[in-house]
Amino acid sequence: MTNDTGIIKNLITEHLTGFITGIISVIGAIGVLFYLDWPLTLVMFSIIPVAILILLPIGKKMADISRGLQAETASFSAGLTGVLSEIRLVKASNAEDIEWERGKKGLKIYIHMV
Repeated sequence: MTNDTGIIKNLITEHLTGFITGIISVIGAIGVLFYLDWPLTLVMFSIIPVAILILLPIGKKMADISRGLQAETASFSAGLTGVLSEIRLVKASNAEDIEWERGKKGLKIYIHMV
């Protein structure tokens, strides 16, 4: 409860004021741009939708790749942690070669994703 109130206080005192001053700055800058050269400002703002149409699919593809990479990293780390925590059992059952091949296979998949 105390942590939540501290987070809310931090949000209001630091981030909200920065957000409001940022909005005022952006509105002021747009006003100055229109005052200085309104046709060029309109051209500049007409390019924004084109940029969004190009960047959204790229961003979605990058997010998919990032999720896959994180999932593979988590899987590899979990397997490695399991083997290292049970290293005596692996040695007792002569499974070093099997675990070595599993590790190489996981690394190959990981390297190809990067």
